[in-house]
Amino acid sequence: MHKKSLKDTNPYLKDHKKYEAALITNVITSSAVESIHIKPAKLLKKSSKHSHQT
Repeated sequence: MHKKSLKDTNPYLKDHKKYEAALITNVITSSAVESIHIKPAKLLKKSSKHSHQT
């Protein structure tokens, strides 16, 4: 039996805006655990540069 991938079943991964928001939150919180403090605006700038590439 073939299982669907997480990307196919998780609504946050299907919707690009939800995916991006969740990814940024994940990076910020995971980095904070390691005492690395990243501002959301810095990630959003980098994210917008990459999202326009195809």
